Amino acid sequence: MEDKLWRIPLSLEPYLIGIDSRAEDINLWLQDGSTDVGILLIHGMRGIGKSTIAKFVYNSNFQRFERCSFLENIREVSQQSNGLLRLQKQLLNDILTGTPLLIRMQHQFHPGSKIIITCSCAGLLEAHCQFVKVDEVRILDPSEALALFSWHAFGQDYPIQTYKDHSNRVVDHCAGLPLALKVLGSSLSGKS
Repeated sequence: MEDKLWRIPLSLEPYLIGIDSRAEDINLWLQDGSTDVGILLIHGMRGIGKSTIAKFVYNSNFQRFERCSFLENIREVSQQSNGLLRLQKQLLNDILTGTPLLIRMQHQFHPGSKIIITCSCAGLLEAHCQFVKVDEVRILDPSEALALFSWHAFGQDYPIQTYKDHSNRVVDHCAGLPLALKVLGSSLSGKS
């Protein structure tokens, strides 16, 4: 219980357009009351909002669980010297806090991955492996894309009337990709 009290939500960016519908299925899966361990894989192209959805889902659910861990920038960290080892250690430290287990890992990936699999699937967390849930992130629909672009370009959820046609062209060009909409909207903010 004490572990749950000190945890704080992760920082999220403003203007989370369309996040509720994208996280709904994941939240239902996490909140189904099962005691089985499951693994969630969120995938999609770069810039589509996988990290944002993961943070939102984490914030919506972390207090429901005894242990939790959120590993950020996995691609970048894993490419650094001993990056995978550091990620494994962080994950194990987060989920095994309070568990009497001594872990000594060499400077390689495999020993940590075996411990993680053992902890997740063999009963250290008093659960059984369930399955892997795959969630593919979809692009924003045109109205969501326009709202996201408008928040970043104009500070409101719709374009200024004189820029409506230009805004629609930018939104079409971005093809519903959130990162592109944020970057272009922010770069055009305050410009004539």
